[in-house]
Amino acid sequence: MSPDQQALAVLFVEPCVPKPPPPTQIPNPSGTPQISLPQTGSDCEGDWPEHIYVIDLKSNKVQSIPDYYNHFPLYESNSYPNFSKLLGWFDNDKFGVMLKSGQMATASKDGSSFVERTWPGQGQHDNVFGLSLLPDHKTIFAWVSEEFFLRDAPTGIIRKVGNRLAGTWCDYLTPAPDGKLISYQEPEAGRVGNDGRHFELWVQELATDTRYKLISSGVWDARPAWSADNSQIAFAFTENVPTADDAWSSAFADKADTNIYLANVAARTARKVTNFTAAHNRDVIWTPRGNLLLSSTAHSQNRGFGLIQISPVDGKATTLVSAAQGEALVHPTFFGETELPGIPRTGVEPDQPIPTKR
Repeated sequence: MSPDQQALAVLFVEPCVPKPPPPTQIPNPSGTPQISLPQTGSDCEGDWPEHIYVIDLKSNKVQSIPDYYNHFPLYESNSYPNFSKLLGWFDNDKFGVMLKSGQMATASKDGSSFVERTWPGQGQHDNVFGLSLLPDHKTIFAWVSEEFFLRDAPTGIIRKVGNRLAGTWCDYLTPAPDGKLISYQEPEAGRVGNDGRHFELWVQELATDTRYKLISSGVWDARPAWSADNSQIAFAFTENVPTADDAWSSAFADKADTNIYLANVAARTARKVTNFTAAHNRDVIWTPRGNLLLSSTAHSQNRGFGLIQISPVDGKATTLVSAAQGEALVHPTFFGETELPGIPRTGVEPDQPIPTKR
């Protein structure tokens, strides 16, 4: 969502959208991109591209990215790329897009521009392994080949900030909000990669290329969450490590009962925050007031993922939204210092999340 909360960018991951003909002088509804199911012999057979749209939340107008009617050559040349994810909004007009090639692009919400961006010295075989937009909405963190970079979105200025250390896997790499530290998971000594039963949590200082371990085997979270002041990392940890063959990756929250832990980056220690007896937890984020928000099956009668807020001080859990049967509330997001409607700002009332139902 744009910073002014007026526009929402949406990525349709691999829908079937038959390529429409060029627009006519008088808009033809049948020529507008239509989502449909793939059928043998149809335009969609074996063709599953990705498409981006921006929704005007006041008028409900939907704009294709790039613009189909007014910038068809741009739309035609960029309508079938392999988009990976939306990086986020830089301002109220432009947002970033990560391509499956690892490259990034900048798009405008009116569909008038879509520009691919490269990185310094990037050759044909230099992979971009990860891109993240930092909380300031202006700085992009990139892992390119064996190096780490920061790019200033408004100016395009790029600077190198560190190196990938030899022999490290850097699984589920996450930059700190200030871009000076990164966290990642490593297989425990003697274990192979992708063995989620034995992941350790590490932090690396980019300026010095030094790293240190925060916690050993048992980290079970593909998305550890940095606090706004870069001092703590919240993550899910399992004390009962699954041994089944399908429990190979910490990316699968459903595979293990977990509790939420907090790592103190400076002290290099970690402590248990919650005391759930049988709960699956995922998508931990920090609220503007310094609480933790996550999708969890804790306190759920049907084992569905509801929305829970946790105090990092005493571990008190408050259910904000319960999941109905067959429903999952995932990927909660915050927009500024918003509050729950009708609740005053004073006190310890829950912050306002915006969850996604699945």
